[in-house]
Amino acid sequence: MRNLTLGAIALTLCAAAAAQSDTAAAPLSGQMRLQWDQRQANSAGPLAAADKLLPGTVALPGDGATLATELHGGGKGWSASATLQQQTQQGVATQSRAWFNELVATHDAGAWQFSAGKKIVSWDVGYAFRPNDMVQQAERRSLVDTLDEGRPLLMAEHFDADRAWSWVWVNPTKPRAQTGAEEPALAARVYQHQGNVDWHGFARLGAHTGASAGGAFAWVASDAMELHASARWLERADGLTIDPLAKGLVHTDPWGTASVAHPVQALIGGTCPHLVGTHTRSACSADRNTSTGIRVLSKTIHCIRVPRNRSCMFMPTKLMVTSCSVLARAADTMASVFWKSSSCTQLPTVSSACMASAKAAK
Repeated sequence: MRNLTLGAIALTLCAAAAAQSDTAAAPLSGQMRLQWDQRQANSAGPLAAADKLLPGTVALPGDGATLATELHGGGKGWSASATLQQQTQQGVATQSRAWFNELVATHDAGAWQFSAGKKIVSWDVGYAFRPNDMVQQAERRSLVDTLDEGRPLLMAEHFDADRAWSWVWVNPTKPRAQTGAEEPALAARVYQHQGNVDWHGFARLGAHTGASAGGAFAWVASDAMELHASARWLERADGLTIDPLAKGLVHTDPWGTASVAHPVQALIGGTCPHLVGTHTRSACSADRNTSTGIRVLSKTIHCIRVPRNRSCMFMPTKLMVTSCSVLARAADTMASVFWKSSSCTQLPTVSSACMASAKAAK
């Protein structure tokens, strides 16, 4: 019951805001997505070697399908989005669930904006990895990107022409002993726009992990190049650590959760449109909002992963990601077909997903 308090407050505020709205109708949009996931055993990596010596070491999940419907709506002083999902998997009974991704009430007071409820707040400048994602703490290495589920929070923001401040109390109704993305915390961000550079400063005080601070920048070097970097220092973080007594092949998982003192996270990256094979053409129609496009992307990443306990054990990882998408758009309706395959030497399976979606707005 305690965890529903903030949601009930936000729902009440949203209802009151909707009742007082002077708009004729709230904007509505929706998306339906059908996804098929197929998995097969990975023939490379240490888990594959262990399974050859002792078959059945790693249990492989079965193939399955997922039907998800996303609904979005809003009005004066409120916005909401929800997901309805039905999932079936070989050998497992069909599961159905529904949840709010966002349910938030807002109030504008000049240069100030106040928010209460369940909201997606994503900070930092990275894509696959964000050290300073202090509020949402989203999972960004999933096979298929889906709409995040927001966090319960209270938020105040102040804006001017080139600067913005944000203060957030996230998970205010959660127990102080909670960890990970459900940990209660206070967080703040300052944003400054200066020429071709965006500067970001971050700070966080968690009930379990303590204090942390970070900074980031994004620089538009030219029309074809953008560079960004981010770094964060933490007083404490929960991460994976390996049992120092584990040598060679073992019968149980040697990795476990442990608290790491004073870790540092950092990234440097960039975007260059010319490195991605993209083809888009306008359809033969008088409607300029009508178009079709094809996008193909294939990349192999070689990297060295260091466990969060900062030991001297390095884990070479090879990650290969291939994706293809076809998009068609006409006025307020859009349809797409998407396929993606991911293979990593540190995972027991090679995963593929094929997804078809349709989106409409009113």
